[in-house]
Amino acid sequence: MRNILILCLCLLSACYIKPTMNKVPNLSVIDKQVLNNASYRGLGCKYDVVVFAGSNSSVYKAEVGNTKLNYLSISNNLSDSLELRDVAILSKDTYLLMSAGEGESSQIWRTENGGKSWTKTYSAEYAKAFFDGFDFFDNKHGFLVSDPIDEYLYLLETIDGGKSWKRVQSKSLPKLKGKEYGFAASGSSLKCFDKNKIVIGTGGEAARLFISEDAGASWKVQETLIQQGKTSKGIFSIDVLDNGIGIAAGGDYSIDTLAGKNIFSFNMQRNNHTMHNDVVGYKSCIKFLNNKVILTTGTSGTNLSINKGNDWKTHTELGAYHSIAFDSNNQIGFLSGAEGKICQFILNFKN
Repeated sequence: MRNILILCLCLLSACYIKPTMNKVPNLSVIDKQVLNNASYRGLGCKYDVVVFAGSNSSVYKAEVGNTKLNYLSISNNLSDSLELRDVAILSKDTYLLMSAGEGESSQIWRTENGGKSWTKTYSAEYAKAFFDGFDFFDNKHGFLVSDPIDEYLYLLETIDGGKSWKRVQSKSLPKLKGKEYGFAASGSSLKCFDKNKIVIGTGGEAARLFISEDAGASWKVQETLIQQGKTSKGIFSIDVLDNGIGIAAGGDYSIDTLAGKNIFSFNMQRNNHTMHNDVVGYKSCIKFLNNKVILTTGTSGTNLSINKGNDWKTHTELGAYHSIAFDSNNQIGFLSGAEGKICQFILNFKN
């Protein structure tokens, strides 16, 4: 009798689990809006807050989870000509904005009151600098990568939540290959995770991964096979899971419909890469929505993979954008792009 009961319980459990296992991930559009005519490349989502940052110092924020988002401009005391390319949300009310541009046009702005007032905490000290993106381990410790001012990787570090920044002076900073640099297309060419691990993607003359497992004290470099060798080619965006499995996207923004060698996956513990001979064109941002579902976007359109990047499907309903942010707690994501276009979507599952 006991064995029969156990068998029945196993069968009931299998019947319960099977429908969930068979469900297929799906993205559904919740809302689309046009904010203004600015181009939005800076996008951040955390602590139930989403912040959009774009050209002409245009900044909007909203609370995550509303079916219809109520946008509020918070750019009242920023310089009105900044090209904002990245956002870091450190708490419910503390955000950082990064602008990109030559020399002093590359700046960091900080608010502690949800955007009611802003303080400029840093501007580039070198004419050759051009900020590409920043990322944080927590609400204090973060790194920013810039185009080089010499032959070495140019990296800034903060340990006080972006109030102050200093250049990383490690003797092991990677040496660049000629005109090798980063891209500020979505602020996502640098990833900080797991307390002390950093991965940076480059482009131009060479497209490589720079990897540190000790918060920038030492580095190793991995070669890649993504499109490279031209000023418009390379790695534009990376994302990495906590286990060190990563995904990278880019290509050639000057020929954005050119497919092939635009996406690859990698293991930061090993010097191996898997090129996805995709049918997608140039991409400026890529994001893990979970450990199997990946979303990527660019001027060529938005594509979804539900099997770790092995296959890609064009998501025509979403359209073409520059950047992606995703709130894993609410399973809600956001896209931002040119001409003020933004989109809110939800990750759900269907049979």
